[in-house]
Amino acid sequence: MKIRFLFGVVALAAMLAVSACGQDGATDQMPVEQDATAVMDATAPEATDAPLQIVDVTPDAEAEGEAVPAEGVEMTPAMEGEAGAAAEGSSDAALTATAQLQNAAGEPVGTATFTEMQDSTVMISAQLTGLETDIVGPHGIHIHQTGACTPDFDAAGGHFNPTGMQHGLDNPAGPHMGDLPNIQLDEAGNGAYEATTDLFTLSDGDRSLFDDDGSALVIHAEADDQVTDPSGNSGDRIACGVIVASAE
Repeated sequence: MKIRFLFGVVALAAMLAVSACGQDGATDQMPVEQDATAVMDATAPEATDAPLQIVDVTPDAEAEGEAVPAEGVEMTPAMEGEAGAAAEGSSDAALTATAQLQNAAGEPVGTATFTEMQDSTVMISAQLTGLETDIVGPHGIHIHQTGACTPDFDAAGGHFNPTGMQHGLDNPAGPHMGDLPNIQLDEAGNGAYEATTDLFTLSDGDRSLFDDDGSALVIHAEADDQVTDPSGNSGDRIACGVIVASAE
């Protein structure tokens, strides 16, 4: 009986000891779990329901610390400058035109080119070869009001004169918008010519050579005195070429 009682006491004491050890072990682990949770809370980003947004920082926004959504980016001054420069570069292309000159028999005798400069003046260059004439020296050369040279050169009409002035670069009541300095021809009817004028344009406007019926370049048999109306006593028309705009 005493032996059983002693075994019961020993067993009870053992159970109490095991229970105490379990509680101490659990207590020792608690701080570790709390510390791990604290570390996770400190390092993990805060959860958010906001959608991910792609942004583009413009120079202005970058300076102010702001972000601009990529879809709504407005052109910055630098971007506008580049776009403007590209557009300006395309618009700087010079307007040009040509006239294939022929004599009264329809034979080619030369070519003239027209180039509108950035200041809106027009440069005329011409090369004449073998234009038969009895006069060596200056010959009248003008822009005429109609783009036609057939059936004869009279089809070109009078001088290009949209402002209704009198003829002649030296005429106080002039000039016609189509008046030009004389061209020089040698014994073989050859000549090189260059002149610049602000009297007409190739671009659109009231003084454009490309109105409804176009225009023509005409060379005359004699010198233009630059005063006498309507054509400076420059004689017959000996060469003509319709002015045609060059393809852009």
